[in-house]
Amino acid sequence: MATNIRIIFIAIIAFLGTIYPAVTHAFSVDTYAPASALASGRWVKISVSTTGMHFIPASSLRSWGFSGVENVAVYGYGGERIPDLLNKTNYKDDLPEVQTITTADGIYFYAKGPMKWNRSKDNRFTHTLNPFSTVGYYFVSDIVSTKRTVEAEGEARESDNAATTYTAMIGHELDEVYLSQSGHMMFGEDFRYTPSRNFNFSLPSKKDDSTVWMSLSFATKTTSVGYLDLTVNGENISGNSRPTIGATTGNNAANRIVSRKELSIEGTSLDLGITYSCSGVVNAANLDAIDLNYTANLEHNGTQTQFTLNSTAAKLANADGNVTVWDVTDPLNIVAMNTTATADGGLAWVNSYTGWRNYVAWNASSSFPQPQYVCAVPNQNLHGITDTPDMLILTTPVLASQAERIANLHRNGPFKLNVLIVDHNLVFDEFTSGMRDVNAYRRFAKMLYDRGNAAGKPLRYLLLMGRATFDNRGLDREMQSLNYPTMATWQTDDGLYENTTFCSDDIMAFLEDDSGASPAGDYCSIAVGRIPARTAQEASDYVDKMIYYQNSAERDLWRNEVMLVADNGNVGIHMEQAESFQTAALAATNDGKNLYFDKVYIDAFPLVGGVCQDARKRQFRLLDNGVMWWAYIGHGDPARLSSEGILSYTDVNNMYQRKYPMFYGATCSFQKWDGPSLSGAEIMALNPRGGVIASISATRSALITENGRLTRAMGQALMRRDDTGLMLPIGEIMRTAKNAIRTTNGGSDNRTRYSLLGDPAMRLVLPSNRVVLESINGEAVTPQTQVTIMARQTITARGYVADHTGSRISDFNGSLMLNIHDAEYSTTSTGIFADDTEGKPVTFDEQGSLLYSGRTQVVNGEWELTLTMPSEVTHNFRPAAMNLYATSSNSEMDAIGCNRDFFVYGFDTSAAPDTLAPVVEYAYLNHPSFTNGGTVNEEPMFMARVRDDVGINLSSAGVGHQMTLKLDNNRSYSDVSLYYTPASDGSPAGTINYPLPTLSNGTHTLTLRVWDTSGNSTSHTLDFFVKEGARPQVFDIYTDVNPAVTAANFYISHDRPDALASVTLSIYDMMGRLVWSAADTDRSNLSATAPITWNLTDLGGNRVPRGIYLYRATVKIDGEEITSEAKRIAVTGR
Repeated sequence: MATNIRIIFIAIIAFLGTIYPAVTHAFSVDTYAPASALASGRWVKISVSTTGMHFIPASSLRSWGFSGVENVAVYGYGGERIPDLLNKTNYKDDLPEVQTITTADGIYFYAKGPMKWNRSKDNRFTHTLNPFSTVGYYFVSDIVSTKRTVEAEGEARESDNAATTYTAMIGHELDEVYLSQSGHMMFGEDFRYTPSRNFNFSLPSKKDDSTVWMSLSFATKTTSVGYLDLTVNGENISGNSRPTIGATTGNNAANRIVSRKELSIEGTSLDLGITYSCSGVVNAANLDAIDLNYTANLEHNGTQTQFTLNSTAAKLANADGNVTVWDVTDPLNIVAMNTTATADGGLAWVNSYTGWRNYVAWNASSSFPQPQYVCAVPNQNLHGITDTPDMLILTTPVLASQAERIANLHRNGPFKLNVLIVDHNLVFDEFTSGMRDVNAYRRFAKMLYDRGNAAGKPLRYLLLMGRATFDNRGLDREMQSLNYPTMATWQTDDGLYENTTFCSDDIMAFLEDDSGASPAGDYCSIAVGRIPARTAQEASDYVDKMIYYQNSAERDLWRNEVMLVADNGNVGIHMEQAESFQTAALAATNDGKNLYFDKVYIDAFPLVGGVCQDARKRQFRLLDNGVMWWAYIGHGDPARLSSEGILSYTDVNNMYQRKYPMFYGATCSFQKWDGPSLSGAEIMALNPRGGVIASISATRSALITENGRLTRAMGQALMRRDDTGLMLPIGEIMRTAKNAIRTTNGGSDNRTRYSLLGDPAMRLVLPSNRVVLESINGEAVTPQTQVTIMARQTITARGYVADHTGSRISDFNGSLMLNIHDAEYSTTSTGIFADDTEGKPVTFDEQGSLLYSGRTQVVNGEWELTLTMPSEVTHNFRPAAMNLYATSSNSEMDAIGCNRDFFVYGFDTSAAPDTLAPVVEYAYLNHPSFTNGGTVNEEPMFMARVRDDVGINLSSAGVGHQMTLKLDNNRSYSDVSLYYTPASDGSPAGTINYPLPTLSNGTHTLTLRVWDTSGNSTSHTLDFFVKEGARPQVFDIYTDVNPAVTAANFYISHDRPDALASVTLSIYDMMGRLVWSAADTDRSNLSATAPITWNLTDLGGNRVPRGIYLYRATVKIDGEEITSEAKRIAVTGR
């Protein structure tokens, strides 16, 4: 035993080592300006489209509101892409001042546009465009009295080894279309309908007899091989080695090739001809980019000349004393070269800095590009935030009011979080020089995180309020047509290959120094989540749902139930991974055993027409009853789960259950939140009257094997506690799981494809307190005692409610719900799959059927329940289960438990005889007004209440003794006990609400048979007539208060239990004038609609005066619209 304990201890230490970094790495606090430059003064934002010298005329400055040029400075760092690698070397804080030259005519400065040149190991240069911006941004202001100027360095002398040539670079790229809705990669000219195109390039200063190096990239999506024929200045250069582009296979968006050639060119012009040919179907054929490198004479062209040299000494021809040479290798620390005139009319210098250096030679008398005015910038000061928040919410402006509601929920909640809300547009100006770059969010979070670490109170949560887009620059036509604001998002550079392209929110969690370059291994420092609302109404609906979930969700056994759904095929791996979730959760801590698991493994059910009908029915019944955690492991796409129909797109759009699960989907693309259409996970999360409370799933294709690692880690993280002993918030569950599987020596980035849709600081309804089963019939229940209870036996179970330390909560008073399940049993799946190589039978354990469901009271933290077991149980000596939930009378505390340390086996021959049959107190269809022989719709609900003097039999172990409904004496429904709810007073009684399937028109009979635990039975028969399209009936509209003092809830009674009802409530004064109106769609609570609340205001939001008012409702159910009669309500004075 000691050895086992040691092994477990070491395993826990190893696990924690993956969750927490050995050392928290943070920039020093003085890295960040104490206040932003934008905090005061007049500010104007300007843009540049190219790299090089720019000029701001004095007239432009005056038109922008500046009185002169003397004190106007330029700030920012332009349009080059910000690297994901976050370290002190490349970090630029706030808006640094740019060095300028000021004259009476205006301001000269060097600016960086969105194109960047990258040097390869063989000293070839290719370009990239910034995927976040088509321009570079700078800012001008008059806040300084002394501006930064350019100091001169280097030696003004000639050198024998001076460079007289350089590698000139020309790039062509036209970003117009995505070939997949993923990644940063865009493409240009379309060759489908214009298969031949010519591109003309001038090669100024080209050295005689030098070659031109060309790199050409091209992408296609075709059914067969295609070819490129290339000509240069009319001469074919492809020969027998034409660039070949293969057919597109699999789920890849396209194929892309890069063709590189060395060209012999006479003269200084290049006419490149490109012809694309393919015999198959061409769905896409687009040029990506062209890069040209050639050796050029180092000479000034009269305006500005930009060049790169790997020589300290240089000689620039055609340059007189009016030409200035700047070393712009570091654009924020420009150095002017001390130059000397040469005898042949040039300039020479020797730089003090070695290595590759970038230069610009310019003449102030020439004409330069002028920046474009963007906007005036109001003062702001995110850098001035000194109190580090627990939670940061970045929001689009349209969602700001709903972000405030979430903030108040956390500020006023039990944890009193410090929450900061910031318009995400403000972050760009201070943290990415005005570019709409996702790294602005990250850099802002990094500043708060580092400052908080220094103060001992780091940032913990980041919530993104708004939907994102794969098209960060707004160039895609389909995305342009969407009329809602979006947020910047991180994408892979690749956008063509299914296994390597995805989007992720993890970049905002990578806040340690030197993070961002290794998504597989980077540590997630904070919990990040997203609410992908497009409109204020969607956000409001979600916040309403979230507040309901936190404060008002039903308090019963669903709060500790987990549903595991697994796909078939793939040699059983999905089922095995689902099993690993349960194993990991049970083994994670002592808390794991308190979860109750339901399993819906598709391969364990028959397929009818390729659809898993029985598995679907079980899944949706469990969702209706309520599960705290819903896990799906298997195949999926953005709209549905599994090819066997376990969750269709129609299902996704019509989920109206009242208990909202947390969804975890180890599947592909079900949470693609950056495309033009909502994904399945988004639809479920944003559903105002059902769906899920939050979702963790993949934004793109995920890797099956790696999904298994994440699933196991998620099972462990679900049952971990924070430092206060409480269960983790959902963002911390995901963060903990991701950190547990990070690989610091390379490996898969699969975990990064998973994101959280939901508030990362929200906690599940999973209670932190525990219900303990202490004894049965006075015998202690432990793993060693093997307590056994028998059929027909009357038992007394006792226990208590404990906190996370195991201490009894002596002031816990309330009620307890208890289910007893039969012995566990093993099921082996069919192993059947369309492809025989993909099938594999998998054996797994399930808990036995429900034997008892009842309630009792908790007094001073202790509970006791006496019950009689049913007469028939399975003959299987394996652990049974007792599932427990307790809630305090004031609803401030609750607790869960699930005990599997006892057995149900054998028969109690000494049990007292019982000959009294159970009683059916009432039974009807749809509504209490139903009379025998009445007319109902095609899918009525059977409703009844039953009682017994000893106990109602819920067991399905015996043959013929199950609770059943029989339709027309030829069709039986044996799952009725699953729809039984025990009486709240703890008596052996309960109600049945059973939804019947679609019935045919005409006369039918329905017989309920109920058994007690002693084997006595009774039955009750209803006659009824089904009429297709039967009109629903509205019986009453009523309010819960009359007169109303502060608010009134209105309900409509009807005969469509559980139906989706759309209700419009209108309030009128006694003159018949409309005072207030509201509409809502929700699932009915049996035969009454969900409440509509009137807060006693008029349409303008003003409190109505005291008096008598009329109210009337229009209800739409099953396509039928009914208007109620008007009734009166009195409103008191304030």
